Amino acid sequence: MIDEELARDLIKIAKILIGKREITNREIELWVQFVGVAPKDDLIESKKALVNWYAAMQTAGLLPNGINEMERFIDKGVPFRVD
Repeated sequence: MIDEELARDLIKIAKILIGKREITNREIELWVQFVGVAPKDDLIESKKALVNWYAAMQTAGLLPNGINEMERFIDKGVPFRVD
């Protein structure tokens, strides 16, 4: 379960990651197609849905090709540079 504080933190992180760009209708459609149907009580399936959504976004040209950053995030977390 996600409590209110964690939800607020996740929203803050998401806002930082997406910046100021507009979200397209296609992005929302893909979110509904992949994440919207994922079982909310199955963490493994929810993670798979996020990875598949990101891949679909890449295929649609809405995110850069290359590494599936959602999969990397799920597997490794947030990268922090240590200089």
